[in-house]
Amino acid sequence: MTTSSKFTPKVKQLGKSEQSRIKLSFSLAKEGRLAEAMAELEALLEENPSSFSAHVAIGNLLYRQKAYDEALSHYQKAIQIEPKKPQAILKAGVTYLRKNEADKATAQFQNALKVSPKAHQAFVGLGQAFVLKEKYEEAVQQCRKALMLNPRLNQARQVMAQAYVKMGKLDDATAELKTAINYKADNFSGYAQLGRIYLTQQDYGAAREALEEALKLKPEAKPGVRLGLVQALIAEEKLGEATETLKQVNQSNRLAPIVHKLWGDIYTAQGLTKEAAEEYRAATLLAKEGDGALEELDMETVEDIDWEEMADSYRESATSLVASRLN
Repeated sequence: MTTSSKFTPKVKQLGKSEQSRIKLSFSLAKEGRLAEAMAELEALLEENPSSFSAHVAIGNLLYRQKAYDEALSHYQKAIQIEPKKPQAILKAGVTYLRKNEADKATAQFQNALKVSPKAHQAFVGLGQAFVLKEKYEEAVQQCRKALMLNPRLNQARQVMAQAYVKMGKLDDATAELKTAINYKADNFSGYAQLGRIYLTQQDYGAAREALEEALKLKPEAKPGVRLGLVQALIAEEKLGEATETLKQVNQSNRLAPIVHKLWGDIYTAQGLTKEAAEEYRAATLLAKEGDGALEELDMETVEDIDWEEMADSYRESATSLVASRLN
């Protein structure tokens, strides 16, 4: 018997009040049973179209499924029903951030502060919006307002760190992230951000430690964390670990140039210049895929190639193209 089959009957004993049905939908969603959770909420909404909580809960489910426009529709209806409650306004702001619509997000967070002047989430949201707008000083100021309300608000420190990185203030960014980790030792995002900063500073030992800690906390993390760890391991000449770590990356089309480039780095460190050249060439072609800028080269039929020179040439172009792809 699965955990979900044991759990659901217990949940259903809560009754049929609106609050209990919201709790039921939340429990179903937590188990990954999103269709059942949505069905419960839609039935509730059909019975009571003016349910603020049902609209917010449906919006949250749709947001979780990255159906941002549909989520916004429900958040806006919730705002119309209860314009003085900040929850739906904040959710709408976060959703606009996901859509990279910084101005609309800013308007929502400002509205939330009119309703609830001490809503620290709104200040953090404004910080994130200002980062999107490349107004980094303003982002830091908004996050400081949030921290005045709640000094333990790690999200504010992490947004500040993003702004400081963009401003080139890496030491300030590192300080904020270390403080966040001190407040919350299992801070995956804090370790991941620290690792990226240390890579930028070419402090590969510190980068490796931070990224390894991030992966311990969240082994299913997005591939970027693991790829950063591979970069640090290569720089430390831990090639066996780098190879095994790179094999664990689930490669997508977007990541393919980066993966090939890192294989090239591993082969270069091992003195395998022919293999390195082939990997760098693959990274270059994939990064520029579709623009016809490079001619095909059949590595199997070309003879008398200076593979070391070829590897150096493709490494330079692959590094440049991969860097531009990541930015």
